[in-house]
Amino acid sequence: MIPSMPQYHITQFLTDFQKAYPQTSIRITEDDPVNLMQYLEDEKCELIFQREEKMIFEKNFLTDQHIIRLPYMQDNLVAIVPPSHPLATLHSVSLQQLKNERLCLIKEGSLMYQIAMDACQNANFVPNIVFTSHRIDSILDIVVSQNCVALLMDAHITQQSAISWCAIPIVPVISSQLSLCYRSDRALSKTAQLFVDFCSTKLFQSN
Repeated sequence: MIPSMPQYHITQFLTDFQKAYPQTSIRITEDDPVNLMQYLEDEKCELIFQREEKMIFEKNFLTDQHIIRLPYMQDNLVAIVPPSHPLATLHSVSLQQLKNERLCLIKEGSLMYQIAMDACQNANFVPNIVFTSHRIDSILDIVVSQNCVALLMDAHITQQSAISWCAIPIVPVISSQLSLCYRSDRALSKTAQLFVDFCSTKLFQSN
C-alpha cells in the first residue's frame, strides 16, 4: 500500500471489505510507490494501491499488458504555506513563484520527492530544500514554525487542520493517479478477487 492510507480512504476500504467478508484474512504492507511494483513482480503481494504521475499512468493504462490498473483517485500538487506568508492570499501559484522559497518535501527516494523535483526542474530552477520527511505532520509543523513552503498532494492534507496553513493549487496542474493494480498473468486468490470486485463495485457506485 502507498503511505498516507487514511488520507486516501484506503483503510476505510479495507475495513468495509473485512466487515462484508469476515471470513477473509488479509496482510497489509506499506511502502513508497517507487518500490511497490517490485512487490508484484516478486509475487510478495497480489494487489497494490499504486501512485503514478498522471501522464505515466495514462500511458501505462493503455500499453502495459502485464499490469491491470483499476483507477481509484486523482490528486493534485499544492503549495502549503502559513497564513502569514505573502502567497497565502493567492488562489493559485506557479512553481516559478516558488523558486526563491525555502521548500519542504517528502523524503528523498520517494515518488513524491521525484515528482516535486521534476516539477521544479521543468520550471527551470533548482529548489532550495530545507527539510524532508516521510511524516506529513512534521512537514506541516516546519511550514508553520519556520515560514516555509511545502509541496504536497491535496489529498495528503485534511481541512480540519487547515486553520494553521493554506493550501494553494499549483498551476499548471500537476496530477498523480492512484490505482489498484495486479498482474494480468497470475490468477488471483479468492480473497484478492473478492477485494478487486468489492473495490470495483464501490468505485462504480461513487462515480
